[in-house]
Formats: sequence, structure tokens, C-alpha cells
Amino acid sequence: MNDTNKRSWGHEIRWYIYKMLILLSVMALLAIGYRYWYENHRHHINAIANDFHLTSTFHYLKAMEELRHIQGHLLIEKIGHSTAGKLQVQLHVSNNLENYSMLLYVIQQEIQAGLQLQKEFTDNRFFQLTEKLKGQLFDYTGSQEEHLKNLATVQALEDNLRSILTTLNQLVRLHTVVRVQRLDEISDFESQQTILFYLLLLILGMTGMLMTHRGLLAINLVIDKYQEAQDTIRHQAHYDTLTNLPNRFLVLDRLERRIVEAQRNNEKCAVIFLDLDDFKKINDTMGHDVGDQLLIEAARRLSNSVRSRDTVGRLGGDEFVIILDELKDNAYVHAIVENMIRQLRTIYKIDSRELLVTVSIGISIYPGNGDNSIELLRNADSAMYHSKKLGRNTFSYFTNSMNYDNARRLALEEQMHKALELNEFSLMFQPQVELESNKIMGAEALLRWHNSQLGSITPEEFIPIAEQTGLIVSIGEFVINEALRFTSKVQQQLMYDFRIAVNISPRQFREPLLVKTIKKMTMGFGISFEDLELEITEGVLMGGHTKIFDTLQELTGLGIKIAMDDFGTGYSSLSYLRQYPFHVLKVDRSFVNDITKSSAGRELINASIKMAHGLKLKVVAEGVETSEQLAFLKDLSCDYAQGYLFGKPLSENDFCQLLESSRSNHTKHTLRVIKNND
Repeated sequence: MNDTNKRSWGHEIRWYIYKMLILLSVMALLAIGYRYWYENHRHHINAIANDFHLTSTFHYLKAMEELRHIQGHLLIEKIGHSTAGKLQVQLHVSNNLENYSMLLYVIQQEIQAGLQLQKEFTDNRFFQLTEKLKGQLFDYTGSQEEHLKNLATVQALEDNLRSILTTLNQLVRLHTVVRVQRLDEISDFESQQTILFYLLLLILGMTGMLMTHRGLLAINLVIDKYQEAQDTIRHQAHYDTLTNLPNRFLVLDRLERRIVEAQRNNEKCAVIFLDLDDFKKINDTMGHDVGDQLLIEAARRLSNSVRSRDTVGRLGGDEFVIILDELKDNAYVHAIVENMIRQLRTIYKIDSRELLVTVSIGISIYPGNGDNSIELLRNADSAMYHSKKLGRNTFSYFTNSMNYDNARRLALEEQMHKALELNEFSLMFQPQVELESNKIMGAEALLRWHNSQLGSITPEEFIPIAEQTGLIVSIGEFVINEALRFTSKVQQQLMYDFRIAVNISPRQFREPLLVKTIKKMTMGFGISFEDLELEITEGVLMGGHTKIFDTLQELTGLGIKIAMDDFGTGYSSLSYLRQYPFHVLKVDRSFVNDITKSSAGRELINASIKMAHGLKLKVVAEGVETSEQLAFLKDLSCDYAQGYLFGKPLSENDFCQLLESSRSNHTKHTLRVIKNND
């Protein structure tokens, strides 16, 4: 990321922080507003309590007024009838009974209303007076008429009314005192809360002023760290972590931009798709550490082979893409590709090892081979696969005919997924002959595939696809099972001493249940472990892992024979023969073919056979097609041979017929030899 983008990004983050501070300030103002709202709400509650004192006092004062009204009437009657005496006053009260009863009822209702309010706002200071008033009113809860009729003197009525009036007067005074005290307490509390609130604001303000500078520094530090993390994430999203080259995402993005520029400027741009030959074998055999170092060095060499404005990217694995822009013609592309091939073929020195790696390259040109990034990349990929078919270590320009090859590969992969289920795979068997006795001693199981849509597909075409997709594991189990079943048939039905050789791929050999599966199948068909031979290539062994050695030891411990296939075509076969428990060495057909063509070829075969015998290994020569080759192999004491001279790969029934014919001819030959001796 450039400095301008970094500053822009940092400015956005800082502006975001400032907006957050503004938001916090608004929230603080809302909190202050809430405080004032709460205080007003509390004032409302206090106002209700204040109204309680006033309302209770009002009820009590009204009752006192009515009481004084009755007292006034009684006093007037006493004064007006002073000569008549008490009896006349009593008669007056009896005559005005209805009026006095109504007044007493009003007094009672007012007092009860005051007591009910007082019950809701309990205060211990009112308890004693309240209980006293309730007792005084109890005398009037019965029949007031009977009370007045039976009243002996007016003085008794006056005394009772006076006691109630005294109690009410005390309650009114107490309500007044409590109300004043409550208002004073509220005023004091509000003053204290106001002082504490503003003191807290002052403390927060001073603290904020003291910490502002340090806080901004901390925020800036966090922003910088976060920005660094974002830069790292963005880099990882666009660049390969191993080689630090642009990844697929960035390559496609740059290619789209180059296409736009080329279209605007009426220029060309090229896409070069590059794949390291047999890199998987290096990864599987020498380990991923060696493979990673090789990829890093290859990326460096590719970057040094192009201009600074060109793009070198890694798509994954051992696949690289180069984008060349501002092209006037194809001459520059041709020169760049040839330089790449030279650079990448230079010896790689990794962990005291010297490795020679070749590449296959495909090239597509805009606008002739596509008008978008996906199409150009796909066509360059197709051209690269064409280079591999040509023998690798070369380059090819895309042509329309290559689309057919690419479509063919996709069709094979699609059909292969259901081939086992549809029973499209079968085995052919090529005889292996013991040269000393000319007797068929066994056969190599060879896989064949016939698809209803695609027809017959050669192993050279579908085996690599099966390896890449992982289907080789299930297909390999099918081959082992069918080969053992056929061996059981030959041994039990034809009563023939026979052994079978089966190829095991590197992918199969990494399966943890391989030994268990082979053991279960072999015992299930009732076959001796010594009659099974597993052929492996050097690709299985090159990793040098302990697990490989342990697996081979476990297999040979059962009695299974291990053969090294394609001897002489790999890296360091001699060390493997000494290190691992082999029983058979298979000489590749390319060496057998050179026997009759050059003395060097004959000497190489001779040295291989003598070396194998020195290591107590049996030798199988592959690809024997002429009597001259057979004679030479016999002179060199080669143990076994296979090839078209003895028979092409045969179906199960045809091979059984061959065994019957071979046994009959061998018997006749033996009888003829005995007769001649007699």
C-alpha cells in the first residue's frame, strides 16, 4: 500500500474516532438532561406527599369546624335555658336529633378520610394520635340516635366532642410541623446533590484534560497497529505467502487492466502459463521443504527473466503465470520464453542436492486467443498441456485444436467418477516368462478402461488424471482385488503354479490402510502372500520417510514380493536398492530396446543384471519384442522377461487358454527330451 493510501486510511479512522467522541458527548448531555428530568419527577412525588399533609389537615379542620358548630348550639341552649336547667337542654337536643346526627355523620366521614390518607403515608409520629382518635370515634360507630336519647347530661356530650376536637387539633399541628420539616429536608438534599453533581463534572473535566494527550497518543498507536494488520491481511489476500508473487486474484485483476490498456492503445498482451515438470514427484519423494525451496528459487528466476512492468504470479502448486504487456509483435514473447526455459533448467542446489527441473509452457495472445482474462488464462493452460504431450521442456502457442484436448480431459474426469460403478474398468494380463525354462511363471495385471461414450481410453491418458483427482485409490483397490481373484482361479481351477504382479501408485502407497487391505484380500482368496508381487516406482521412495520403510517392511514380513519398476529412469535408484527391501528389479523397456542398437545399451543392461544379482535380486526385462533381444538376455542370465514376443496383454479367458496351451506344449517338449535320451 502506498503512503497516500495509508494517510487516507488513517484519516478515515481518526475521523471515525472523533465522531465517536462527539457521540459520547451527546450521550453525556442526554445523561444530564435525564438527571434534571429525574429531579423534576422526584419533585412531583414530593408534591404528592405535600398534598397529603394539606389534604389530611383540610379534612381534620372541616371536622373541627362542624364540632365547634355543635358546641356553639349547645352553649346557646345552655345560656338560653339557664333557669330551666339541664332537662330543658336535653329536650332541645332530642328535638334536634336529626340535625345533630347529620352533623356527627359529617364529622365522622371527614375524620375517616383523613385517617385513610394517613394510612397510605405512614409516619411513626402520627401513630399515637391516630390510635387515640380511632378510640374516640369508636363511641360513635354504633347507633348515634340511641346514644343521644340515653345521654344523661349535655355536659357528657360536650366532653366527648371536646376530646375529639383536642385530638384533631394536635393532628393538624403535627401535620404542619412534619410538612415543614419534609420541605426543609428536600431542599437540603437537592442542594447536596447539585454540589456533588457539579463536583463530579469538574473532576471528570480535569481528568479528561490530563489524559487527552496520552489518550490521543494511544489512539494513534492503536490505529497504526490496526493499519499494519490491515496491510498484512490485504497483502496476504493478493500475494502468495511462499513466493511473495501475486496470487490468482491479483493476476486476474492485473490481466483485466492490461486488456483494457491494450484495447485502448491498439497493442497486444501475452499470457504465459508455466508448469514445472514432475514437480509432484519431488514433493512426494524429497519432501515439501525441498519442494518449497525449489518453488522460491524458480519464482526468483522467473522474476529476473522479465521486465519490471511485467507481472509474474503464482496460481498455486507448481503453476506460474506471466503477463507481458505493450507488445507490438510476438518476437519478444518468443525470446522471453526461451530465456525462461534456459534459466529454469540451470541446476538447483538445495540441501546439498542438485536437481534438474524442466518446464512446460503455454502461451495465449490478446486479442487473437481471447478477449477476457478467464479465456486467455484457460487457453494458455491448454497450450501448456499440449507442451507436456510433446515431451515437456518446451513451449506452445495456443491453437483452436487445443480446446478439443482440454474438453477431452474434462470429459475423462467426469466419466471416471462413475466408471467403477458402471463396471467399465477391466484387467488385461501380460505373461511373464522364466527364461531358463521358457515357462510362464506369472503375469502383470494391466488396467483397461472402456467407456460407453468415449470408447477405449489408454492408461497413459487416464492414469495421470486418476492420480490428480485421488480416484486412483479406489481404482487401485479394484485392480488388486481382480488380480488376486484371477490368481486364485488359475491356481485352484487350472492347478497352475502362478504369481501375479500389480502396480501400486505413490498415491495408493500413502494410504494408511494399504497393508491391512492387501492382507485381507489375499487371505480372502486363499492365496499365498509369496505369489503377490507389488511393483513400485522410485516416486514412492524419494521422500525417505520412515513410514515408507515401515510399510515395505510390513509387506515383506508377510512374504509379499516388492519389485522396483522402471529401473534407471529416475534419480538415484542404486541407493534405493541398497536401502529398501526389494526382491525384483524390472529393467525399463527403453534400455531393452537399445540392446541391439548400441554397445552402450548392451553394457548398461549387462551392468544392471550383474548388480541386481550381486544384491540377490531377480531381474525382469520389459518390452522384449525380438528373438535377438531374448537371446542376448539369456546370455546375460536375465531371470524373467515380458513383452510382445511372448504375448500381448490378454483377457482373463484368453490368458487361461494360453496357460493350458503352454502347459501342453511344455509337457510334449519334456516327453520328447526323455525319448531322445533313451
